[in-house]
Amino acid sequence: MQKTLLLSMATASLLMGGTMEDLQQQVQTQQQSIDLLKNKLEGLEQGKKKKDSSSSFAQKAFIPDISLIGDFSYVNRSEETEHTSMPGLTHAHGAGDSHGHDHAGLNGNEGFNLNYAELALQSTVDPYLDMTGIFHLTESNFEIEELYANSRGLPYGLGLKVGKFFSNFGRLNAMHHHVWNFADQPLINNALLGEHGINEKGIALNWVAPTPFYLNFGVEVLKGSNEYSFGDAAITLTEEVGVEKVDAPNLKVAYVKVGTDIGDVAFLGGVSYADGKARIDHLSDEASPHAFAGDSTLYGADLTLKKPLSSYSDITWTTEYIKRELDGTQYVPNATSDAWAKEMALTKEQSGLYSSLIYKMDSEWRMGVRYDDILKNDVVLNGADRAYGDDMNRYSAMLEYNFSEFNRLRLQYNKDNSKFNEAGDKVENDEILLQLNLSIGSHGAHTF
Repeated sequence: MQKTLLLSMATASLLMGGTMEDLQQQVQTQQQSIDLLKNKLEGLEQGKKKKDSSSSFAQKAFIPDISLIGDFSYVNRSEETEHTSMPGLTHAHGAGDSHGHDHAGLNGNEGFNLNYAELALQSTVDPYLDMTGIFHLTESNFEIEELYANSRGLPYGLGLKVGKFFSNFGRLNAMHHHVWNFADQPLINNALLGEHGINEKGIALNWVAPTPFYLNFGVEVLKGSNEYSFGDAAITLTEEVGVEKVDAPNLKVAYVKVGTDIGDVAFLGGVSYADGKARIDHLSDEASPHAFAGDSTLYGADLTLKKPLSSYSDITWTTEYIKRELDGTQYVPNATSDAWAKEMALTKEQSGLYSSLIYKMDSEWRMGVRYDDILKNDVVLNGADRAYGDDMNRYSAMLEYNFSEFNRLRLQYNKDNSKFNEAGDKVENDEILLQLNLSIGSHGAHTF
């Protein structure tokens, strides 16, 4: 560019009849101007680099993706649920059946609910790891819901995760609430895993096989403190009598997931297994204090089919089945003294499923139905069948409008036939929920 400029000036000067001395003088003057401009430009660039190096936000690659999700709801129920339960499966701990958390469960109260806020931070740590932090906030609690590191670029299709995270057991457990197709959990998930699911500290290894279809094998070694089906804490019965703490790690999970396309239908299925010790402490229950120590095993199977109808329309069918086998000892206090009654053998074999059908009409509207059912509820205490029964089910329907990908309003109706009152009578409940979910910031992609 510089040579072209000088040549053009020389040609113009000769054509206009200038002398060689005049031409040399012009070239020298122009060169000085060019050198001066270059020095100024270099000075500006050095100043910018110096300024950037002093700023903690200079390198954008080191700023994590940050998002905040808020979930609100309005609830109306035809019957009171505070003192109802699912016999053999859940206890009447009040609204939301919070099981030890000092906040109501999702949609736990009549009227308006501020269910939670979810703060998420995600970023690449270095060429070896990605890091994710998910923080769950309520009006009275701040919880580290997930905090884990994922490996980057391991060979042979291997992936490693370490920290605190949702287990990949089953279909729904690994999904956050704001991704669910309904405002509440299926009955069997809530009864066996609770609203927080299998959310543990530990390590997970998965392998995606080099097959023409999706084939993923995974194993997880976890602390195992889920308070619904597992648990590792010691239980103090009296000053002299107790149940010792479980050695960590307590919970082992294994799963296989398979995905492929059959024509224009996407298929994803899986089987899961979880096994560990159980320590269930309900000694603070006013109505029926008790504790349990033993072994717990969960089995899961799930299937999802998704068929596109157009660019913005599809239909999705999902079914998930979970079974629990619980075997151990139950402790019940003696009503007439501080001593404990004779240890009683307790076994439970319980199972249930949910099945949902979701129709996405376009980019804004979705509608769906879901059926929940408890299929088996066999509870045997000291050789005697408690005859709790399995007549517990629920029908749900929802209509959803997405103002944008960050703003969703959902109307849901439940016909709930799963709860019983303290007298043992079934409480049939009509429930209406209006849910508003808002999101700001940059959030990672969700799973299929």
